[in-house]
Amino acid sequence: MTLKNKYKLYFILIWVFLFSFLFDIKGQSIKSDKQNKYKTARLAEYAYNSKNYIAAIDLYKKLYEIDSAKVNISYKIAESYFIIRDYKNASVWFKNTYDLDKKLTIPSIEFKYAISLKMDGNYTEAINSFTNFLNTPNNKFDSYYTKQAKKEINNCKFALGALEAKPKVIVDHLDTNLNGINSDFAPVPFDSNKLIFSSLKPSANNKNLIKLYYAQKDSGGNYIYKGLVEEPFNKEDFHTANGSFSPDKKRFYFTRCESENNCKIYCSELTNDKWQEAVILQEVINYPEYSATQPNVVLSSKKQEILFFVSDRPNGYGGYDIWYSTIKNGNEYSQPKNLGEKINTTGDEITPFYDEKSKTLFFSSDQFINFGGFDIFRAKGFLSKWEAPVNVGFPLNSSVDDFNYVITSSVNENGGFLVSNRKGSVNDKNDEKCTCCDDIYRFKFITEPDSITKVIKDTVKIPMDTIANKPELADQTVKTDTILRDNFSNQKNIDENKTYTLKNIYFDFDKSTLLPESMDQLDSLAAILNDIPNAIIEISGYTDTINTQEYNLFLSQNRANSVVAYLTQKGIDKNRLIAKGYGKINPVAPNTNPDGSDNPVGRQLNRRIEFKIIGNVKDSERK
Repeated sequence: MTLKNKYKLYFILIWVFLFSFLFDIKGQSIKSDKQNKYKTARLAEYAYNSKNYIAAIDLYKKLYEIDSAKVNISYKIAESYFIIRDYKNASVWFKNTYDLDKKLTIPSIEFKYAISLKMDGNYTEAINSFTNFLNTPNNKFDSYYTKQAKKEINNCKFALGALEAKPKVIVDHLDTNLNGINSDFAPVPFDSNKLIFSSLKPSANNKNLIKLYYAQKDSGGNYIYKGLVEEPFNKEDFHTANGSFSPDKKRFYFTRCESENNCKIYCSELTNDKWQEAVILQEVINYPEYSATQPNVVLSSKKQEILFFVSDRPNGYGGYDIWYSTIKNGNEYSQPKNLGEKINTTGDEITPFYDEKSKTLFFSSDQFINFGGFDIFRAKGFLSKWEAPVNVGFPLNSSVDDFNYVITSSVNENGGFLVSNRKGSVNDKNDEKCTCCDDIYRFKFITEPDSITKVIKDTVKIPMDTIANKPELADQTVKTDTILRDNFSNQKNIDENKTYTLKNIYFDFDKSTLLPESMDQLDSLAAILNDIPNAIIEISGYTDTINTQEYNLFLSQNRANSVVAYLTQKGIDKNRLIAKGYGKINPVAPNTNPDGSDNPVGRQLNRRIEFKIIGNVKDSERK
C-alpha cells in the first residue's frame, strides 16, 4: 500500500478504530527475548500488522539493538510513529533511516522525513528536505511523490507567511475537565450550557468502544464532563459518534460503526418528550457496502431541511466526499448529490458544518493549501453552487489535523468549537509528550474594533493587516493607514511612489494562478481603490533568485497581471491599474544565509506583490 493510500486510510477511520487499538495496548506488555531476534521480529511484525503501533515501536526498538537489518527496522519505527501522529519522533526515525539507507533502497524516505517535519511545524526545514528530495540525482520517485513534494513546498511557504498575520481569534484547550488521554471529538452544542461529544473512554467491560458523552457548563463557564448521554443513542458492541440535531431539536442524527468499512447514519426522534430507539436511514443515504458518516442537518432560508454528510460512495471525486440530501416530512430523503469539484477533491473532505446565517460551509480537507494534515476551510454558497474554499488560517488551523469546526448559536458566545491533535493536548502535556490523540478546543473571535477593522468614510471596512509596509518601513505603519484613508483629492496628501506590500497573496508553485487564500486581501484592496477613485496604481510582482532573471521577469509579470485581472473583475477601472514584473531584483531579505546556505524564509519574503500610487486620473479622463 502506498504512503498516500495508507495514511489516508488510517486518518479517515481514526475516530472509530485507531485509538481503540491504542487504548487496548496501553495496559499490555508484549515481552521480547533479546537473545532471540527472530522471536522479537515475529512479535514486532504481529504487533504492527495488528495495528498495535505502540507495542510495535517498543519491540522494533529492541530488535534494532540486536539485528543488522537496521534500515528496515528503523523505517518501521518511523512509520509507526507517523501513524500514531507522533511526528517529532517520526521525523527523528525517518532521518535515521535516510542516513542509514545509503543506496536509497527506500527512494521516498526523504519525502516522508519532510512530511514529518511539516506536520511537526518545522516548515523551513521541511522546505529544505522537500527541495533536496526533488534534487536527488537518479531518483526513483513516481509522479505522485514528485508532484506532492512541489505542492508541499508551496504549503510550507503559505504556512510561514500566514503565521505572520495577527490572529483574530483565540483558541483555548478544554482541559481534563472534559478531555481525556484518548480521543475526544465531534462536539455538538445542545444549548448554551450542554455539550454532547464523542469519546473513547475506559469502560467496565474493556470493549473500548467510542460512545456519546456530555458535559455541562459550570458557573465559571467551564465545561465539566458528566458521563454517557442518558438518551438511547449508544448501543452495545457499536461505535457511536458524530452527532447532529435537526433544527427543531426533535431529531438526533449520528453514526454507528460496526467495522472499519461499515459506518451508517442513524436517527432518533423525540416523541412525547422521550427519545425513541434510533433507526437506520434508508439505503438512499446509507449506500450498501459503503460508509456514510458525520451528518449535519440545517434549515435553509427556504425552510427546507438539508442533510450534509460524508461518504465514500461511488461517483465521488476522491476518497471521502461531502454530499447532501433534502429532507421531507422529517424522514424522506432525496437522492444524495455531490457538492461538486469546488469542494470535493481527489483527497478527502470531512466534518461538514453549514452556517445558514453567513451562507458558509465549514469543512476539513487534506488537499487544498494547508498548514498540515487536515485543515479547516470555508466556502460561501449552497448545495451545488460554491465559491472557492479559503483556509480559515492560524490559530484555527495548526501543523497537524484540525476538523469538527462548529459555530455556537448563542449570541453571547461569538465563537465555537473545533477538534485537533495539536501541541498542548492532554497527551502532549503528560509524560508521553505525544500528539497522538484529538482534543476539543473552544475558540472565540476577537471583537476589539481597533484590532480588527478601520472605517473608511464611515462605510468601508478593511482588515488592518491587509496592507503592510516593506520590512524597512515597518515603523511607518500608522502613517500608511492615514494615507490609505485619504481620498487623494488634495494633492498635498498624496504620498506618490511610496511602496506597500500586500500580505497573504499566494500562487501555485511556479505558477501565476492566484490561490483562493488571496481573495480576501485583494477584495479589501478593491474596497480601498473604490474609496480613492482617482488614484492610478502600479501592481508590482517580484520573485526570489531561483531560476534565471529572464524567466523570473516572465513569471512576476504574469503574477502582477493576475492581480490586475482580479481587481478588474471586482469593478476597478483597468485604466487605473498598471501591472509590472521586476523578477528577482530589489530583494527585501537575503536569499541565502551568511554561510551560503539557502534561506527559505528570505526567499518567501522576496516572492511578493507590491503596489504604489503613481498618479491620478480626473473623472473627465475616464474612458
